Amino acid sequence: MNLTPKQLQIIREATTDDAAFHRVISIFEETTAKLSADAVTPDPFIFNLDPIQVKLISDILGAIPAVIFMKDLDSRIIMANQACLEMNHCTTPDQLIGKTDFDIMSSDRAQVYFDMEQELFRTGIPTINIENHYIDRNNSPRWYLESKSPIYDHNDNIVGLVGIIRDITPQKLAEKSLENERNLLQTLIDHVQDNIYIKDRQSRFIVANAATLNVQGVSSEQLLGSTDFDYIPEEDAKKFFLEEQHMMATGQPIINQELFVPPEITNEDPKWYLITKVPTYDEYGEVSGLVGVNHDVTHQKLAEKSLENERNLLQTLIDHIQDKIYIKDRQSRFIVANAETLKAQGVSSKELMGSTDADYMPAERAQDMFEEEQQIMASGKPMINQELFTPAEVTKGDPLWYLVTKVPTYDEHGEVSGLVGVNHDITNVKLAEQKATELKLEQERSKILSDFITSSSHEFRTPISVINTSAYLLSKVDDPDKRQTYLERIKEQTTRLMSLLDSLLLMSRLDRITHIDREPINLQSFLQNMIDQFQSKLLDKHQTIRLLMNTSDLTLPADEQLLATAVSRILENAIYYTPDQGEIILNGYQQDDITVIAIQDTGTGMTDEIRSRVFERFYREDEAHSTSGFGLGLPIALRIIELHDGQIEIESQVNVGSTFKIILPHTLSTVQ
Repeated sequence: MNLTPKQLQIIREATTDDAAFHRVISIFEETTAKLSADAVTPDPFIFNLDPIQVKLISDILGAIPAVIFMKDLDSRIIMANQACLEMNHCTTPDQLIGKTDFDIMSSDRAQVYFDMEQELFRTGIPTINIENHYIDRNNSPRWYLESKSPIYDHNDNIVGLVGIIRDITPQKLAEKSLENERNLLQTLIDHVQDNIYIKDRQSRFIVANAATLNVQGVSSEQLLGSTDFDYIPEEDAKKFFLEEQHMMATGQPIINQELFVPPEITNEDPKWYLITKVPTYDEYGEVSGLVGVNHDVTHQKLAEKSLENERNLLQTLIDHIQDKIYIKDRQSRFIVANAETLKAQGVSSKELMGSTDADYMPAERAQDMFEEEQQIMASGKPMINQELFTPAEVTKGDPLWYLVTKVPTYDEHGEVSGLVGVNHDITNVKLAEQKATELKLEQERSKILSDFITSSSHEFRTPISVINTSAYLLSKVDDPDKRQTYLERIKEQTTRLMSLLDSLLLMSRLDRITHIDREPINLQSFLQNMIDQFQSKLLDKHQTIRLLMNTSDLTLPADEQLLATAVSRILENAIYYTPDQGEIILNGYQQDDITVIAIQDTGTGMTDEIRSRVFERFYREDEAHSTSGFGLGLPIALRIIELHDGQIEIESQVNVGSTFKIILPHTLSTVQ
């Protein structure tokens, strides 16, 4: 059995490993020698290949991703590699060896293959890289390149064929995707009014949109492969060619270069364009051509000329107005400005004309203003009295506030040609507002201090009075039991004072915190620990508490100590307002991207007025202060939850009870 040079090349292309390739060839040669020595006739010895040799060939070819098979003169499969088995949904060679295409595919398709193979046996001419397409069992399209070449015995008689099939589906899908992208690109640029085109490295047109074709007066087929020399005077074409070649050689794009096209070239009115040309690159990073955009600014140029006659009169008028007044073109370039604007920018009228905000302020701020103005001009909707703050680093002096109004302007065709802007200085008003705000804050601080003094005068006076009285009586009695009673009173009131001071210090510390670090905690364990901490208080009032959770693996990112403080303040509130024999329910669950801790009591409930004020500092439902506390428990809880980037919601009904819902995000992060 002899392999032709073409067969050797096909096997080499399918075999990525050189060592495997030489082993395959060696086995073919050994098989040929053995079969030649044993064969009585040269006829169908190919059918009786040594199983060991077939096994070796199959093992080696099994590692090759391409489908490889051999057939006899009756087109029966006598050898197939692993890829061939998988392609035909077989697990062992026995399921495929000895079969023909009629056994594994439709008869019509099998007949086509059979006729082609019989023609190959008759002529000895191989079929190379024949592309075939069909729908597989998963109803997905597949493409293959199929090559078949005859096999000869030692007497140069054709005894079969070897076939190689390569799956080119990814390549074909990529080609179709590229084609779709090209069609999408063409559709997109065809709906853009600017002239858009792509040229190759020799400045030949290879892609152009409808606007470009219309300007050149040719079809797409006529334009492709042509150059500027085919459409414009040679001198101008040479200038563009040299300019483009320099750009592609240096990689430096041409951005918004103004181009004037005289009537003798346009055959109508003159045109002005802003030209942008940017180099394109191939997969190796080498410049492969350029993409160009010719933006027609003829309307703007004509508008500028029309406005020139009126500019002097307008300038005289606006120069006597203290507001900053300016007019910009469609590209947000200054074309008119009054004296106040020039003074603010620190430039002359000549220096300002044609410049943009990017020449006078930080790039990011200028870009924001440019996009804002482009949106105004694109939509035609004016911006009225929008407040603008200009910091000291921009003004180079004191900060300023303006009310900014920008209104689009229109040319004689009703097209937006630019905008007129008025910046009204409201700095004095804003400074007055700031002073009023500071005064209000000071008044609020005074009220908080007053509330604190009012609350603390009672809360501190009562325990101090008890301590003084108990200390006096302690010094007057000798009875150990009475002395112990007075000591317990002193201790109790001291503890109360410490608790009040701790609340004040905690509230103060929370106000100073700017960020907290959160770590994941097990919510069920956390809530169970909270219940355990309050068992003694619950027993004192014969109350019960239940924990309702559907899962034990729910985690929550939090500062566990702070969160425990918040939950304890709400629990203390629930226990206090729930009557003896009452019940409190804790629940924890996740919903969408939040975690909820719900604390439900069967207490007295709250009116809407009380519910709207319970988070105010020093607020006491009991205005007579007959109960202890500063009114800081719930404000402390709210501040902690806000530091966790969360919130607290309250549902309450008088004489029924209240439910406090702590709502927290369950994404792990550090809250700034």
